[in-house]
Amino acid sequence: MFYLPHGLTIDQSGNYWITDVAMHQVFKFDAQDVKRHMEELKSAHVNPETSVTNNHANMLKPSIILGEAFVPGNTASTFCKPTDVAVHTNGDFFVSDGYCNSRIIKYNKKGELILQWGRLWNSREFVYSQSPPPYAFLVAHALALASELNYLYLADRENGRILCFFANNGTFHKEYRHPAIGTKIYSVAYARKKLYLINGPNLFISNPAPVRGFVLDIYSGKILSMFEPKKNMDNPHNLHVTEDGSEIYVVELNNKKVYRFLQGVNSSNNSQSAKRHQHQILIHPDTEDADTEKTNITKLILGLGSAAISFITICIAIAAIVARCQKRGYLRYLTARKRMNWEAERRENFKLTSLLENRRGRSFKFLEKRPNPRDFSKLNTEPETSEDERPENSLARVI
Repeated sequence: MFYLPHGLTIDQSGNYWITDVAMHQVFKFDAQDVKRHMEELKSAHVNPETSVTNNHANMLKPSIILGEAFVPGNTASTFCKPTDVAVHTNGDFFVSDGYCNSRIIKYNKKGELILQWGRLWNSREFVYSQSPPPYAFLVAHALALASELNYLYLADRENGRILCFFANNGTFHKEYRHPAIGTKIYSVAYARKKLYLINGPNLFISNPAPVRGFVLDIYSGKILSMFEPKKNMDNPHNLHVTEDGSEIYVVELNNKKVYRFLQGVNSSNNSQSAKRHQHQILIHPDTEDADTEKTNITKLILGLGSAAISFITICIAIAAIVARCQKRGYLRYLTARKRMNWEAERRENFKLTSLLENRRGRSFKFLEKRPNPRDFSKLNTEPETSEDERPENSLARVI
């Protein structure tokens, strides 16, 4: 049914709109038909060798087909690589056409042409003019509608800007551009007086802006917040935001991932900031197990490497300390001092033990022979003298 689908839009009634840049066509699928064949669509798969779906998917038929299959053109009935569709609440819809023609076409709900505007911004004009005029595009890549404000927003991809037109007649209203966003804007979405957009890589400048998402105030054009995954995005290609602005979905082209960002919703429309939250990455089922296994192996290797490095570092530090101590003689000094203290302590313990053993039996006898204080009067308190100390004995010896 499709060859190279590019843009997907689900309008307020649940209808599906798809652009195919290889077939140069736009398709509309009614919500009732999609619901009726949902189970069959879930079981449908694509043959990787032939890139053709099975018969179940072909049971769903589009209610509107615009453009001629594989016929590029720039007429009322042909497109050249159409990129996106935006649907108004009254049923009118807009097609960005796209990679070749750089124009916007407005249709009524029956698919009848109402008006068109825009032209290609070519390389000669780029050389002689500082900025492109509002009706000259270089890859009209994505559309967004603010139906309550009657605004239509276009992501002019290669010119790095968002253009705002009045949806009823295509008159230019405002341009959004910011140095932090860079030179390329791939997609745009609208919710609650805010613009959501994603930029893209630029390989031809020395210091390109980081690839991420931005939230802008539609009145001032100031950046309110930014969102990005932990790892930088490579080439995000499309963007969708829920009506209340609480969920942001970004599709990345090269690694086949869908990023889901959650953001706090403030009831006040005059809020000047948006709260930033963690993201979730929705990975294609075919690559989920492989990516998980690779992640686990990587974590294990990093953990073992960190442990080994820590162990080696500790061993080197200990060896360095020991070598320094040996060089300065601290280690031998400490060892000898410790040995001397141990020998002294052992000798003291030996002497104290022997003294206690010798005195253990004598202490009670000493206390038993101790005189009663009442008998102190009977004691001879005169100092004792020996015969040698008597004066008469000394004199007799001299004579």
